Amino acid sequence: LSLFGTGAIGGVGDETISNFNVPGFMFGGKINTRIGLVSDGYIVVGGGTASDVQFFNSNFPDSTPPNNVLAPFWTDLNPAFGGAMRINTLTDGVDTWIVAEWDGVANYSDRAPNDFQVWIRVGNVEDITFVYGPRTSNGEGGLYTVGAENIFGNSGGAIFYNGAGTP
Repeated sequence: LSLFGTGAIGGVGDETISNFNVPGFMFGGKINTRIGLVSDGYIVVGGGTASDVQFFNSNFPDSTPPNNVLAPFWTDLNPAFGGAMRINTLTDGVDTWIVAEWDGVANYSDRAPNDFQVWIRVGNVEDITFVYGPRTSNGEGGLYTVGAENIFGNSGGAIFYNGAGTP
């Protein structure tokens, strides 16, 4: 996103959430117009509060908050140690995408950088993609979650959780 002139989200540090109003998109069977980007590598669909910020990742589904989560790389990250988070919309003239990015965001302990994005198609078709760059580490101590779950935390799944699955 920096190539398109998108600046870093201000005020992001360890264990933070930044909420944004966004164009409507489909997730979990409903149109959503707000998301919360969490410094620890996940999105809370519908936005969130400080109680939705957890550096300990969980397996999906899990009814314990946070819920309504898109987790491209949920681990203990700290943007204050390096990197930037960004959000913007991009279009090819046909489709518009909300793009959330963690660019070189550092693990908490070893400060290894991590590059990944979430692409969310605007509109009434659920189309969400996780994309990874060349500097994505093994997370904080090898502990991370890749997956998604619904608003109730009773449906969803992890394709990777703390060593189980294919990263």
